[in-house]
Amino acid sequence: MGLKSRCALLAAFLLALGLLAPAPAGARSSGTHLYNQSSGLAADVTAAGTANGQAIVLWPSNSAAANQQFDFVDAGGGRGYKIVARHSGKCLDVSGWSGADGAQVFQWDCHGGANQLWKFVDIGDPKSCPPSGGCAENAVGYLIVSQHSGKCLDTGNGDFPSPPRQGAGLQQWACARNTGDPWWVNQAWRIEDEPVVLPPMPADARQLVDLVVRARRDEGGCGERSANVRIDPRLSEVARGHSADLAAHSAALIDAYPRSDPRRGHIGSDGTMPADRIRAAGFVPAQRAENWSYGTGQTYAQAMDNWLHHDEASNWGHRAAILDCSYAVLGVGRADGGNSRVYWTQNFAR
Repeated sequence: MGLKSRCALLAAFLLALGLLAPAPAGARSSGTHLYNQSSGLAADVTAAGTANGQAIVLWPSNSAAANQQFDFVDAGGGRGYKIVARHSGKCLDVSGWSGADGAQVFQWDCHGGANQLWKFVDIGDPKSCPPSGGCAENAVGYLIVSQHSGKCLDTGNGDFPSPPRQGAGLQQWACARNTGDPWWVNQAWRIEDEPVVLPPMPADARQLVDLVVRARRDEGGCGERSANVRIDPRLSEVARGHSADLAAHSAALIDAYPRSDPRRGHIGSDGTMPADRIRAAGFVPAQRAENWSYGTGQTYAQAMDNWLHHDEASNWGHRAAILDCSYAVLGVGRADGGNSRVYWTQNFAR
């Protein structure tokens, strides 16, 4: 999508949120689509029904379907936004004012109650969003948080941690933020005409983050900031891709370089270095942007132990990268190679 198109979409979104002056009547012929980020499926009021209690599910996008178009109406006073189905004029509503995980989110007559008010939180930088003019375009997506319950707009997902399927119903669930929690596949939303589909979150995402948090707490002196790290599926895809590259070309990318060469294991078969790959994914690379390791049947815990305690190349910054409290974004990727070798890559961004 070109810059002009992105600017137009952002302007339309801000207009819907009441952050720009309204256009003349009739200037906008359709509302905004609400996409589940991981699946690319759109929120859809089933059968274009107009009744109270009509279910809302994920469905393939149809730009002409009014039951997939929503307006975002500022409730004023910092209370959040009503999400209004354009075809029915009804609001997304937490059923029965429930505070429970799994409570259905359907449409209902708009009444301005807290169970119909929502706040948008940028997953990449947890803050109320947009405070005055939108979030960065490279944000992973939004958490949409119920003002009533503090829980997030979520989808039923029997395939977790893979993305939800067509027909998954909208519900609320405890928000996954700042923990590397793989529930993001159900809770990351994007608001524009062309969703950016994320790679699937690693199934063991929580463990991947917890080992870093524990090291920062026990060995890095980070204190309360130890938990200030999240795993990102895009950065994990960068890490996974490099691990696969090492597995496929270990002779050229590892064995061909002396241990003292900083390119050893970090250069890609396309000539890129860690910072190049991380920037290409939309992140600001950390100063020490990458750790890699391999071994026969090596687990992630063993790789972490090598980087922290036994890696003879630790002087290159492997331990320092893990323990640096300012490195807030983590990517982890694994690939299996020949002779039962397992390759691990860890990427860091700010």
